[in-house]
Amino acid sequence: MSSLLEDRYRFLLRMLPRSYRAGGREEEMLATYMEGAGESEEALLGRPRWAEARAIAALAVRVRLGGAGATARSLASGRVVRWIALLGVAGNAVTTGHEFLAGLARGADLAPLDALIPLGWAAAFCLLAGGRPRAARIVVLPVLLAQVAVMSAWQDAGAALSSVPSAAFTVAWLLMTAVPALALVAGYHRDAPPPSRRWLALLPAGLAFAAAWTLLPGWHPADEAYAVALVGAAAYLHAGALRRRAAPDGAASLALAALGLPVLLASAASVDGRLAAQGDGPYAPYAAAIAVGVTVLLAVAVAALLVTGVRFLARLPAAGPASPAPA
Repeated sequence: MSSLLEDRYRFLLRMLPRSYRAGGREEEMLATYMEGAGESEEALLGRPRWAEARAIAALAVRVRLGGAGATARSLASGRVVRWIALLGVAGNAVTTGHEFLAGLARGADLAPLDALIPLGWAAAFCLLAGGRPRAARIVVLPVLLAQVAVMSAWQDAGAALSSVPSAAFTVAWLLMTAVPALALVAGYHRDAPPPSRRWLALLPAGLAFAAAWTLLPGWHPADEAYAVALVGAAAYLHAGALRRRAAPDGAASLALAALGLPVLLASAASVDGRLAAQGDGPYAPYAAAIAVGVTVLLAVAVAALLVTGVRFLARLPAAGPASPAPA
């Protein structure tokens, strides 16, 4: 009969994929942990050590997201998560920068955090694209907490746009903020290939686009600029595939779709508020057309990206190694 400690080790090891535990590896790992436990206080109480539990959990994340011993599907999952991290952190830097620039243009009363948050996202992106993902993970977590705190204060103060369903809008913004940060922490593990340094050019290009978007007549929030950028990225991805006469990158497609869904929710939830905010000025019809048109285009783009991503997953073998392709 197995002991309580052995049962708990087996429970922890089940976090690892079945394919990784096959071939007697689970029994070897179990024997190693049981031998290492010895007669310690934790062993007598039937409790695995916290360090061992953390190590198994970290190994499970690495294997499921493209680490050593991963299957083709796990390698693909890792690529998707890393694309979400790379593009999402850049997107957060650009959107928070857009909000800061728009606030300056309106003469709004800005707090120090309003400037520090976009700088924090920009620093995390530069560290990530510069080949220092561990430092990027350290930076991104306090930035995430700071932005959530600002969003909570904003919600409590009732500063949301008029006629916006606050619950849907807040959930969308939380997803837009948190998902890239969590993807960075999980996806860029020690076995993950670093992104190419050429992606450093993405940030100044995005900030220039955000600055230009604030110059449009009427009022255009950050999620609208983000939606336009995602539509442009989807068009670029599919146009490049047509030019090469090949299928679009399925991992990048799934990542863009994952980033686009909360942006689409935010855009759809705030259309009425944006239309009301335009007032009766001379540019109101144009701004309203942009607001509705961007939401429709993003919905079409997300649908196309999802179709491409699902086809990509369907072509992958259920098991077997594959070679990862860095973002």
